[in-house]
Amino acid sequence: MIFSMISFHTYTEPWQRTCQDRALVLPHPQGIVAILADGAGGSGNGAAAADTVLMWARSCVERTANLRNPAQWTEFLTRLDHQIAAAEGETTAVIAALFDGGISGASVGDSVAWLISPDSLDDLTQHQHRKPLLGTGRAIPIPFDRPHSAGTLLLTSDGITNYAPRTKIADAARTTDLEIASRKMAALARLKSGALPDDIGIILCRKSD
Repeated sequence: MIFSMISFHTYTEPWQRTCQDRALVLPHPQGIVAILADGAGGSGNGAAAADTVLMWARSCVERTANLRNPAQWTEFLTRLDHQIAAAEGETTAVIAALFDGGISGASVGDSVAWLISPDSLDDLTQHQHRKPLLGTGRAIPIPFDRPHSAGTLLLTSDGITNYAPRTKIADAARTTDLEIASRKMAALARLKSGALPDDIGIILCRKSD
């Protein structure tokens, strides 16, 4: 699979003046790697911690020859846990590689990766540890992998999953246009005033027809 065969869209929006959610998609000769991080506001340096996830993910993906091994993503997050701890910030992280024939990745925290087909939702991160977060020096990344990658891959933060029903999130993700899909998800989390109750971060990826 090559980068041009996968369509994707990233979307972040703050609930106040600044956003601590980060979303990034990186190209790779075998496919793409999606990374989502939600900096913990209570840690004081959540945004910096989330930025660090993306910075080191770029370097990791550049050095990775094969996207298929989920253990490498677990090892990456484990190393990153100690690097972020030195900066006294905390964050969630989900990293997911989409390649020809499958998905592999790992996660820490309560941000999720879901594989959404026309009639089902596969929670790739269902076994993840919500705490400790990256940056504590005690995080426990959990790997995931699937042999088949048909459908829409969604990575999102608790700014969506805490405020919208899973079924409605999945329905929005099935929208043909991924940019419109992300805005539908954002609308699901909004209060009646139109404001958001939390930062939101969304990544949607799908194989092109």
